[in-house]
Formats: sequence, C-alpha cells, structure tokens
Amino acid sequence: MTTTVDRAGRADLQSLAPILSRCFNVSLERAPDWLERAGQENVRVVKEGGAVAGGAFFIPMGQWFGGRRVGMEGVAAVGVAPERRGRGTADALMRGLVKELHERGVPISTLFPATLPLYRGVGYEIAGLTPEVKLPLVRARLSDRTLTLRPATGADHEAVRALYARVAPGQEGALDRNEYIWKRVFQRGEKTMEGTLALREGALEGYVYCERTVEPDGRQALEVTDLCVATPAAARSLLTFFLDHHSLTSHVTWRGAPPALLLQIPEVGFTLGTASTWMVRIVDVAAALAARGYPRAVRGTLSLAVRDPLLPANDGPFLLEVEEGRGTVRRGGEGRLAVDIRGLSPLYTGYASPDQLHAAGLLDGPAPERHLAAALFAGPSPSLADMF
Repeated sequence: MTTTVDRAGRADLQSLAPILSRCFNVSLERAPDWLERAGQENVRVVKEGGAVAGGAFFIPMGQWFGGRRVGMEGVAAVGVAPERRGRGTADALMRGLVKELHERGVPISTLFPATLPLYRGVGYEIAGLTPEVKLPLVRARLSDRTLTLRPATGADHEAVRALYARVAPGQEGALDRNEYIWKRVFQRGEKTMEGTLALREGALEGYVYCERTVEPDGRQALEVTDLCVATPAAARSLLTFFLDHHSLTSHVTWRGAPPALLLQIPEVGFTLGTASTWMVRIVDVAAALAARGYPRAVRGTLSLAVRDPLLPANDGPFLLEVEEGRGTVRRGGEGRLAVDIRGLSPLYTGYASPDQLHAAGLLDGPAPERHLAAALFAGPSPSLADMF
C-alpha cells in the first residue's frame, strides 16, 4: 500500500478532523475550528492507499537562543487513526514533515512529545524542560503597590504584544509568537482569559493572564496562562496581586518560572516541578548554527562531525567560527567533535553540556573540543512556557 505525506486539501481537512478528535479528545464540533486556526496551508496529511490515515500541522514562528531569533516551525497535533497504528504510519508522517522543513530551509523544529521513540527516530531530542511553580498563598506575605494594576481589555493587546517582544529575547528558548499562539493567550475556546496589567504612569511594565479553577475542597486556584515582567516593580506588584487572593484561593501556578519573578518570592514554601518536556530537531545544521547567538566574550572555531541518517545534507564535517557573539558556518574541517543529530539539539539549546551528552552516548571528542563547545553554548537553562 502506497503511503504519502501531502498538503491538506479541503476534503482532507474533513477527513482529518474526526481523527484528531479521537486522538486528542477534542469534540468533533471543535476539531475543524482547530484546523482552521492552524491554517489549511500548514496542515499535512499522511495517506495510505489514497485515504487519510492521520496528519499534523506546522506552526511557523521563531525561538530565541543567545539573544537572537532562530527561525523555527512547531509541529503540533500529530495523530494517526487508532485502527491504523502500529505499522509505521506515524513514522512516515514525521519523516515527510522533517524532509519538507529541510527543503524549505527551516533551521529548527520544536514540539511537545506524547511519546519519545517516534520523534527520536527522526532526529528530535529533549532540549528543554518547562518548569511549573506552585505558590501556596498562605505561606508568603508581600505588599508592593508601587505600580497601578487594572484589568486588561482588547484595546491593550498591542501593548501586551510589545512588552512580550521586548522581554522574550532575554529568555532562552522563548517563542517569537505568531497569531496562533497569541490567540491562545487571549482566548481559550469560548472563554476570554482574565488579564491584569501592571503600569507606571500608563506605561506597561508587566502583565498576567490567568483563569480560576475550583479545588476539591471548594477553594479556588489561580492558573496563570501567560506572564511577563520587565521590571522588579512589576514582579513584586504581580506577586502582591496573587497574594491578595489568599482568602479564597489556595495557590497560584505558573509555567516557565522566570527568574525575575521567582527571585522576588519572599518566603519558602513554593514548589518547582516539571510541567512538560520539549524536543528540538536541528533541521538545517548550517542555518541553525549561524542563526543563534553566542557569548560575546568567547571566540573560537569548533570542528564538528554531525551524523544525520535522515538528512544527508546535514551529515559530515562542519566548522563553526564564533566571534563577537555571532557564528559563521562552513563545510569541512577534521570533525573533532562527533555528535549525533539528536545530541546536537540539547547542546544547541544549552539544555545539556558536552560532557553530559558524552555520558549519554550522543557526543564524542577530546576534552579541549568539549570545553570549547561548553563555552560557546553556555547560557541560562532554556524554558518554553507556551504549549502548542
């Protein structure tokens, strides 16, 4: 039976919607809207014998590494009809997606996995964790009312986007969001998210969007769906906002744990856990290495030998020359640091050091080359708060 991966036509969307509804427990009524939000041009289907067996969609955007934007396409809603699983259909789909991304010159791809073997099989690897903070509101006390707080409205969306665009480049792994992500910030299904702004003389310094849930004991909890702080006063003001809910609310949770906020928590008692893991695939080695930023104080030439069984254009030796925070890449060199394409992802994002990747069997090379790689890819732990 012939298996193909194709751009979705209108009839394909109608066939894919019930498959994704079953895979992700999305109502059959909502599944078509989900695909419409993604945009038909971004949806791909895998067909067996001409019939739609599953699909996924791309989310074109960017991701910040080393203070520079790297072109990235997220992969979301990877689903195969239950009766067609176990025969390589999902693998064929993912191989087709990765090859298309490479043909289009996309540097990297990121996804949130429901399983690891499928994505590792096509070159993705865990490249970051998304931490989750849970702050019990009865433990901490803080009262900083320097800034003015007020509810956000639709008229504030432009200012909210502008503040995020100012802060995100300094947060390793943060998204350069597209419309698909921004719509989820402001609206979840039929529900408008509750936003609160922190302002100084009308200028926005921080914001939070959240929704209220009810715990089994009847008390409320605040779940933060988006959070951004640009100043210490904004961090303290939004923490005060959370703590002011203590009489009715047991705790507040937020994803991403930005240090600007975490370092302002005035008392022990909060917990830090892992909300999710995310995976990255280096799709175009040369483009990816040239796109990200590097520590300005470090210079050197890293001799890499990349192994990529799926994409021959990535396979072989590369020289990465770094100076003044930027990298240039060319083919050639001795390939002193051998790295599997999977291992290149956590090195690239700063999630794992060369020594850690060596211990995992994903990288090998002499100590001086590993030390240079550690310096070039050093930085804060990557974190990705946006689910997609």
